[in-house]
Amino acid sequence: MAADHLVRLRHFAFDHRWSIAIFIAALVVRLHWNLVVHPLGEYIYSDMNGYDSRAARLVSDPLEPYEYYAFFPFGTHLLVALFKAAFGNDNFTPIGIMYAFGGALCVLAAHRVALSLSSTRWVPHAVGLLGIFYYPHVAIGGYLLSELPFSALFPFRHQQANMLCPGSFARCALRGGAETGQWVDGRAAGWLVGACRISQRTAHAVDRHRAL
Repeated sequence: MAADHLVRLRHFAFDHRWSIAIFIAALVVRLHWNLVVHPLGEYIYSDMNGYDSRAARLVSDPLEPYEYYAFFPFGTHLLVALFKAAFGNDNFTPIGIMYAFGGALCVLAAHRVALSLSSTRWVPHAVGLLGIFYYPHVAIGGYLLSELPFSALFPFRHQQANMLCPGSFARCALRGGAETGQWVDGRAAGWLVGACRISQRTAHAVDRHRAL
């Protein structure tokens, strides 16, 4: 059984070596940016300060009502609050790592979508390589904003999520508990969809406010 899993893992790694390499490279670039070049915790002002203060308030007084919550539903600052509660209010290193991981997921998503849509072999790899070093995307991951978590979780919100993971992971995960008994996959998919829904609450609230 273990040997079979190892063989499948080797085949998976070889078949999707470009996606794996692009994800790792994107992660390394963003970790260097967020932790060394542009530490996320040193740029807490303006909108970033708003997310940070709301997250800190949520940790210190989670049941205390606050008027800003009417305009900023639980989204990015809830995600940040979870990290603050786990690693400390002033420890921005884990948050920077999380944002780097999210940025790398965005690059992986772009590569996987290009693989699904392009009939030219080199185009998806070019998209992935561009995404690794695309400065605006790297830079925005160094700020405590909602765009990065939203973008990283957005693909899991839609059925196109199966583009991200070979073997139609999303489809298998969502139906795994019923069809194959893989309750772990089903639970993982539930967490992903739930996290994405939470992340998008702020954006939906803004859209409704503009409509009014």
